Formats: sequence, C-alpha cells, structure tokens
Amino acid sequence: MIAWIIIAGVIIIALIWLEVEKKFKWVKIVLLLALVAILYFSFLGASKTQEFDYSSPRGIYMAVYSYVNWVGSTAKDVFAIGKDTVLLVGDVIKENHSSENV
Repeated sequence: MIAWIIIAGVIIIALIWLEVEKKFKWVKIVLLLALVAILYFSFLGASKTQEFDYSSPRGIYMAVYSYVNWVGSTAKDVFAIGKDTVLLVGDVIKENHSSENV
C-alpha cells in the first residue's frame, strides 16, 4: 500500500514538473517511467529475501535501509568490475607497446 502511495506521489510530482517544461515532454515521460519501474522492481527484488512490516515506521525504515544497503553493495561490485577491466586493458596496452619498441 505504501509503495503505491510513493509511486503515485512521484508520478504526480513528475507530471507537475513536465507541465512546467513542455519541451521534450515524451522523452521525459518515458525516462521517468523507466526510472520508476527500475526503482520499483529493484526494490521488490531486494526485499524478497526478508519480510518487512510496512505498517510501522520501523518496518519502513528497515526496508529502505536494506534497499539502500543492497544498492550500495551492487554499485560497489559494479565499480570493482569496471576497475578490474580498466586495469586489465591497461596491462594489455602496456604489453603491446613494449613489444613494438623492441
């Protein structure tokens, strides 16, 4: 129930924002709906591991805390993969340049 209220609030705020700026209206609507869908489904995926009591403030706090923790952990893993990829490509480039100079 609370998730739908939050989604409705975000949509109402977004529609007001879109009315203020008429330029690129459809692009903004599509991007906003995609962002809301990504946040909603990622929250559902992250909260499947535990049952939260959404009727109390403590339960909502724990759900949001768990979600933010999950997003942070996922972002850290993605950045680690990117860092490892950059280091690997850098090593390959160093090896190629050193063999051409010999």
